[in-house]
Amino acid sequence: MSRAEDSEKRRREILAAALDCFHAHGYEKTTLADIRDRAGASIGSIYHLFDGKEQLFAALYLEAIAASQGSSVRALRRKDDLESGVHALVRSYLRWVSRNRKLAGYLLTMRRAEFMSEAESELAELNEAFRRAIGDWLDVPYYLPDAAQHSGLSQYELLTTLGNRFARIASADCANNAASAKRNAAQH
Repeated sequence: MSRAEDSEKRRREILAAALDCFHAHGYEKTTLADIRDRAGASIGSIYHLFDGKEQLFAALYLEAIAASQGSSVRALRRKDDLESGVHALVRSYLRWVSRNRKLAGYLLTMRRAEFMSEAESELAELNEAFRRAIGDWLDVPYYLPDAAQHSGLSQYELLTTLGNRFARIASADCANNAASAKRNAAQH
């Protein structure tokens, strides 16, 4: 394994340990010593890869966003039409959350954490790339005023239409998942 691969492996181990510690103790009570022990890493190794606890947890947040968005974009690109694309986005996100519960919980609770202020520009870049990927797939102008004009709808009508479709699909998927979970529980 090359030095770069070894460093990336160690980085991922430290991030996974940080997530486990966050899940067990919360952000405030998690120490770098906890993360070190969980990862089997030295404090020097942690500081070599991250400036400190805040940067480590911001990196964890950014990687989780990138993973979630990447999963959604890959699912979207496999579809040809708007309805199946919106279905794919919703299902992909729900699947990602169900497979990454700790990470999804981390994203939900830490978005407004003080340490995220240092990562705002990187987060904005990730979100911009995500919006552009969706706009490219839709083959419509990226900015909402242009997209509304392109579709022949007002901005309000466009957002309402897309929002209503998204809500219907998400509700149906949640109901299907709940019914499936109930059936599985009854079988066991």
